[in-house]
Amino acid sequence: MPNARAFMALRYNQVDGVFAMLEEFEQSVGTPVVRGNVLVGNPDGVLVVKRDGPKAVSELTIEEIGVWLGASWSEKLLERYDHVVRVPGGPEMMKKMLVTGRLDGMLVNAFSLDLRGGVPNGFVSIPVKKLAVYSWLRAEHAELITMFDSGTAKYQERIVAWAKKPS
Repeated sequence: MPNARAFMALRYNQVDGVFAMLEEFEQSVGTPVVRGNVLVGNPDGVLVVKRDGPKAVSELTIEEIGVWLGASWSEKLLERYDHVVRVPGGPEMMKKMLVTGRLDGMLVNAFSLDLRGGVPNGFVSIPVKKLAVYSWLRAEHAELITMFDSGTAKYQERIVAWAKKPS
């Protein structure tokens, strides 16, 4: 489910845990949670812009930058930047908007970008942040963390195997 929906589902006791959320999840979810011990991933957060465009977030001026709706790391990175476009369709939609000229750039995690075919022709990917990703469990289920970690590791293996399958 989308990040924003996962936050709400956990907050309102509709799910007992979530897979693959950033370290800052605990401070923003609004309910007591415990972090799993399995590092699900540590991808780069990247700025994707035209090859001859800005070389860093600090060089952005008037470029329309897409961010994945609910991706708090990119919202924080651009909190003082006025030209942010929140895109509900995530990396796939942002990439389409980028190549059709509706966006000048996008912030996305490198894993999700790679899953959608990588950086479009004429654009570059600039690492701007490391993103430690873990799974989270409602605090009242903390005694199950060992089993939860085992399940997280197995699920992670399946995702990696799926991502490596030839198309």
